[in-house]
Amino acid sequence: MHAPAEKSCSASGYNTVAFSEKFQHLVKKQAGRTAKVSLPVKSTELKHLIETVGQTMGLAASHETIERVLRHNPETIRVMVGDEPRSTELLAYLPLTVKGLNALTNNRLDRADPDLDHLTQAGERPVALYLWCVHAPRNFVSVIGAMTAHFSQIAPDGVPLFASAANAHAARVFKRLGFKPGIDLFPRIAPDILVVLPQAVGDGASIEPGAMATRVGRNMDDVMRVFAIRAATYMSEQSCPYEEEFDGNDFCAAHIIGEIDGEPAGCIRIRFFADFVKFERLAVRPEFRNSSMAFRLVRAAIEYARRKGFHTVYGHARADLIGFWQRFGFQALADRPTFAFSGVPYVEMAGTIPHTNRALHIGDPPLQLIRPEGLWDSPGPLDGGRLRRAAA
Repeated sequence: MHAPAEKSCSASGYNTVAFSEKFQHLVKKQAGRTAKVSLPVKSTELKHLIETVGQTMGLAASHETIERVLRHNPETIRVMVGDEPRSTELLAYLPLTVKGLNALTNNRLDRADPDLDHLTQAGERPVALYLWCVHAPRNFVSVIGAMTAHFSQIAPDGVPLFASAANAHAARVFKRLGFKPGIDLFPRIAPDILVVLPQAVGDGASIEPGAMATRVGRNMDDVMRVFAIRAATYMSEQSCPYEEEFDGNDFCAAHIIGEIDGEPAGCIRIRFFADFVKFERLAVRPEFRNSSMAFRLVRAAIEYARRKGFHTVYGHARADLIGFWQRFGFQALADRPTFAFSGVPYVEMAGTIPHTNRALHIGDPPLQLIRPEGLWDSPGPLDGGRLRRAAA
């Protein structure tokens, strides 16, 4: 039995998705037309639909996999109908659980044969949605309308919407919709995945899991937090030996700590040389990798190095994370070969730090230069002679 039909061309169906203004304008222009509705596909129709759509679907999943997903959640494949006879316009999506979102953002989701533990069942609220396939050769706006009207029902507060373009034309369409490269938020996600955030996030709110902050490590407690993060990341996940991870450089380096709701979530180490700084040991705990903590840590490290007066950053990037570092302006050194340590291939990369007139120099107020690291613009313990007055 079909579920109730869902109005689709009303702009109200887009309220939970931060699509581009241009696309929302197209939606409003469509509002007066006959609205399409989206209906769950019948199992008896599935084989015919797949054969009809054929090669244009861009869906790599086998017929057996599609049937398995459909049995798990009958809502995941839908057809679009209106006044015209039923067409081959079709939507397939994966409603993700927390485990599924973790798998997707860490490039572990098998999109051709998804684990059912990664998918919600009908009636469960997903934490994210992945567009498995959108086939709409005749009226894309109406099909997206039917899609988002449905999504606003299963996720009323809005959730991140992920997709992957099957070809260059689809990539241009997704860009016009407002989709952005997923790697801008999730550094471990597959490079082809795009994302558009919920409407509230598009308006400037945050989907981060709690209050996020970065700061310079300044005492032994901070160093212990850094060690705990790196042990949970490199030693636990990558089986890195203790002597390799804690290499004798931690007490001659600066550390940036990232926290979420006060909990240590990530860190990065900075070492200083004659005319450049070296970024090392960037780590984010597994349970926080759905946040943008890695990006925040790198930006904080860059700003810290700028205030120190450095103009060049150097580092060793894991070969599979070159794209992440390129987003900060880093480039692989063309005349240097790939090398390996701890059984992992690395590439030498370097980038230029923009100049700032706030860099610290000889000639700045003496008390500013003895303030706690990273807090040079706020009064420190020695400002105003507080210690001397206390002693008196």
